Amino acid sequence: MDIQKQKIVSNQNAKESLKMTPNKIVALIIGIVLLTFLVGSLINDLIFYDTYDFDSGQSLLFKHNKSKEEWAIFKDKFIWQFLMRFTYLTVHINLLASVSLINYALNKKYQLSARRFLNFAFTYLVFGVILYWGFVSFRLTERFTGRLKWYNYFHVYLSHLIMPIFAFVGFLFAKNDLIMWKRDIAWSTFYVAAYIFFYFVMYTTLFVKAFNGYKPEPGLTSDQIYLKRMEAGNAATTFLYDFLHFAKPLFSENPYKGFSHTLIWTKAILIDIILVAFLISISPLLMFTFKYLFKIKMLKTKEEYLEYKKILKENWNAKPILAIAY
Repeated sequence: MDIQKQKIVSNQNAKESLKMTPNKIVALIIGIVLLTFLVGSLINDLIFYDTYDFDSGQSLLFKHNKSKEEWAIFKDKFIWQFLMRFTYLTVHINLLASVSLINYALNKKYQLSARRFLNFAFTYLVFGVILYWGFVSFRLTERFTGRLKWYNYFHVYLSHLIMPIFAFVGFLFAKNDLIMWKRDIAWSTFYVAAYIFFYFVMYTTLFVKAFNGYKPEPGLTSDQIYLKRMEAGNAATTFLYDFLHFAKPLFSENPYKGFSHTLIWTKAILIDIILVAFLISISPLLMFTFKYLFKIKMLKTKEEYLEYKKILKENWNAKPILAIAY
């Protein structure tokens, strides 16, 4: 087949890809459902968990005539529990999944970018599921005490189980349209690396502030003072992911009876380095695996990428409703 015929075929395929196919309709519906679930989950968190008074069985959000102490508790919970949810990986990946599916279905002008964005979102979704169910979920069992009702912890199953299942279905319908540029595998590490860096900085800042802020009581030994300082630091970071705790990564003990603090911190730093390298490597490995598993089209050269982008643009015949471009 000569170059002219190849271009004709490519143009025909591109034109077909811009139509609102059944796959895109399913992706659009699931994207809207996911976005609705995400907003509903955050509202549920705000009312029935983050600002909920488990002793009185009432949300402080709707309680009138709050006392000065209740106002202080409410502000503390709102800032350090509810607003902190927007830093959680699960919120990010569910938002990426919903927006990428909607963008894929409606965005005709920037269809190439929409499909690449969809590929990134799918990779991060799988990354988030592995991270949560592998490192986080079993550490949250202490939340589910007898005084909690189903609506207090419904967000856990909605955000980490129901929504990923819906997202997987949406991605399966869109998998034949996924496109990857050769640089995307390397670019997939950027979000993970940035997120880990942000988390380590936040963890370090809060932990060190509480650790150094503890004022020792008279009569305590150096080991007892160190233990109290560690407890203060841990208390200040209870709302963060435990396995990323720089002082005791992967749930290791610090202090550990019978070992010097220097040895324990050396071990912690080594585990931190290995853990960060492992986490950053997951996303490119996933994207590389999906390329062969789902037979994703790979644009290897910049010329090929620009040519494909030009073909899609030439066949664009409607204004974009949602545009996310690279």
